[in-house]
Amino acid sequence: MTASISFVIDQSLYLRYPEETALGKKIVSESILMMDEEGYDAFTFKKLAARISSTEASVYRYFRNKHQLLCYLVSWYWTWLEYFIQFRTNNITDSRRKLEMAIAALLESDIDDPNIKHINEGILHRVVVAESARVYMPRPAEISDYHGILRGYNLMCARLMEFIKGIDPKYKYTRELVDTLLSISHNRLFTMYQSNDRKAKRRDARSLEVFLNHLVFTSLNR
Repeated sequence: MTASISFVIDQSLYLRYPEETALGKKIVSESILMMDEEGYDAFTFKKLAARISSTEASVYRYFRNKHQLLCYLVSWYWTWLEYFIQFRTNNITDSRRKLEMAIAALLESDIDDPNIKHINEGILHRVVVAESARVYMPRPAEISDYHGILRGYNLMCARLMEFIKGIDPKYKYTRELVDTLLSISHNRLFTMYQSNDRKAKRRDARSLEVFLNHLVFTSLNR
């Protein structure tokens, strides 16, 4: 992967595509840090503007409100993760091996990708786990017409479903298995890496990888 990578995010999730300008990238990168530090409820465009030495009006040129910004961040994360797995498995032909590598890649999704400079994917992972319920199950005041909210997540699911279908085309619960796999891996990573014990982290990560492989391939009778 290279730093010039630019992902396609649904246009309903922004007013101006932030990847096109230095200010837009700064808005994205600093909002991730602030949401991680303060939480979504305490985060405001006024605080963000002060942090990046800009104006609220400038931020509002890119995003209608902070809920739209959060939707953008969550969609970007899933789109990046789908690309990350595609990159890892690109030269592999065996579907089982692809799925095993995809599971291993999922367990690296809380680690920063140094090839994309302006976004810390490890911190974004924490924001996604902590706040994405606001995107997929919004409060009444946050319900939006952002039709592309699920695009990034669906791309991720489609990639994993492709691998599963390559192993067992007749398996009936492909989407359900993928949803379960993503939910367990992301939420377990979030809790696991709160520990400061590095040895325990490595041991738990390996145990989680073994479990996820067992879950998937037992379900597929493989």
